[in-house]
Amino acid sequence: MIRVYWLVGVAVVIVLGAYWCGWRVATERCQRMQSNATAQQQNQIFKMQEEVNAEVLGRGVDDIRRVLRAQYTIAE
Repeated sequence: MIRVYWLVGVAVVIVLGAYWCGWRVATERCQRMQSNATAQQQNQIFKMQEEVNAEVLGRGVDDIRRVLRAQYTIAE
C-alpha cells in the first residue's frame, strides 16, 4: 500500500515537473519571438530613416533643416 502511494507521488512530481519545464520553454520561445519581431521592426525603421536621410541630403534640404533648428529651439 505504501509502495502505491510512492508511485502516485512520483508520478505527480513527474507530471508537475514536465508541466513546469514546458511552461518555461514556452515562455522562452515567446520572449525570443518577441525580441526577433522587435529587431525586425527596428531594422525597417532604420531602412526608412536611411531612405529619408538620403533624399534629404540629395535635395540640399539638410541645410535648411540645420538653419531652422539653430534659429528655433524648444527653449524659445
